[in-house]
Amino acid sequence: MTPDSIPPTPLRSQPAVRGYIILCLTALMAMILALMENDRELINILLVAGMGALAVITYWRIGTPLLLLGLVLLEVFHRLNRPWYAGLPGADDSPFMDAVLCAAVLAYAAGHSRLLSLGHTAFPIDNRRPPPTGPRDGRRPPPDGRRRRSAHLPGPWEMPLLALTAAGWAVAVSLWWLVLSSLSPPPGLSPGTWHGMLLIFVVGLTMAVLWGAFAYLDWFTATPEEHLLFLQDQAWRETRLEQNRINRFVVWARLRGQRRKEKS
Repeated sequence: MTPDSIPPTPLRSQPAVRGYIILCLTALMAMILALMENDRELINILLVAGMGALAVITYWRIGTPLLLLGLVLLEVFHRLNRPWYAGLPGADDSPFMDAVLCAAVLAYAAGHSRLLSLGHTAFPIDNRRPPPTGPRDGRRPPPDGRRRRSAHLPGPWEMPLLALTAAGWAVAVSLWWLVLSSLSPPPGLSPGTWHGMLLIFVVGLTMAVLWGAFAYLDWFTATPEEHLLFLQDQAWRETRLEQNRINRFVVWARLRGQRRKEKS
């Protein structure tokens, strides 16, 4: 039997694909546990979890956005119906379960994204460009951007590190929120408004500092060719009107000279 006649290995039987499917389903189970401990409606929880599981099984690209939308609608529905059972014991959300929910959502989103890169492609296919078929330099066919990620590329520590990273970020955000909520609001502001203002200020300041730092590092590590390209682009932006006017005059003079030659 030649290598071309050997049937390809089914996608679901590959270890990396099975591992990411298990990771996503485990994250869904953690979401169900956290939502049930926070007294969400069981029917709504099962609907959201079923949608997430269907997206994992069928490699649905829009699965993660729909899951996030379902969680938002579930939270809105819970807040709207909160006055009827707000006074019951245990009705308040547990900070630990909130951290579990955050970690589960992060693990599901990252795992589902990597699962899609194994099952389909890492990026959507551009149907305007057909896949190359001819050989390149007489040795091998050119690379095809439509190919999905190879199943043997994920290492043995990729999925455990992904789960640990999601858990670490969730714990860090929960601790940061506990510190933020412990700050007393100034007179005249409600705690919710004060915490929202602090959140927007801290996140905005952090993003501005990180953007400036990365922009400086990008400029500092750029090659001379990249600096020259940037300067040429700036020169074109500042003198594009003058250059367009000069080019119009050059074309007009060339066409006028051609007409003179034709008349003579």
